[in-house]
Amino acid sequence: KNAIRQAKLCVANDLCGTMQSALAEVAAKAAAEKTDAE
Repeated sequence: KNAIRQAKLCVANDLCGTMQSALAEVAAKAAAEKTDAE
């Protein structure tokens, strides 16, 4: 959760938009895998 919070702060500060996009992709994949597992 901290990583997501940091990513949002990063985007808010316009420091690492590409990194946020990558994290968003990873988070989406992780959520999909978690849903499939359950």
